[in-house]
Amino acid sequence: MFKAVFDNKLEIDIEMNQTQPPSDIAYFQSIDDLVIQFQTDSNEGFKTSEIENKYLKYGYNELPKIRKSIWKIYLAPIFNFLIIILIISGAIVIILGDRTSTIITFAVVIINSITVISQQYRAQKALDALRKIAALKTIVLRDGIQFEIPTRELVPGDIILLEQGDKIGADARILELTNLTIDEA
Repeated sequence: MFKAVFDNKLEIDIEMNQTQPPSDIAYFQSIDDLVIQFQTDSNEGFKTSEIENKYLKYGYNELPKIRKSIWKIYLAPIFNFLIIILIISGAIVIILGDRTSTIITFAVVIINSITVISQQYRAQKALDALRKIAALKTIVLRDGIQFEIPTRELVPGDIILLEQGDKIGADARILELTNLTIDEA
């Protein structure tokens, strides 16, 4: 158990789960282990001669572009098992002549469909926003020199240098910090 203090006012006791975290997931590993795993130098960064091999090994830091039709993005998810059952139920209720149940059944189908489509739309917008962040530039340390590179050219183990207002287009671990404030919006 540890105690978290927020803004020197609020104290919360948090019980830690005693299970061991998986050792192969980067955010559970120590900084020293990650430096060894990615064969980087935390003071100098990668050697520029190594970067091409890193691209071959890890690929570029970009979200895959998947071309989906509007049908697949927005309409296909509404035809799930529940919706199909409700449509069949609605058809049976129509045959039986129960007008009230028919209206209720199809109202549920319509409300569910609108909800699913709006969720898909928001998810697509969030993905587009992530792609825009990934299009930014990032300052990295390579050969002990600061380079500004497109964020898509980051590789695992790169030493990223951040300044006020920077957006991070990749998962990263903090090695050193001074007066850090994060806006996760």
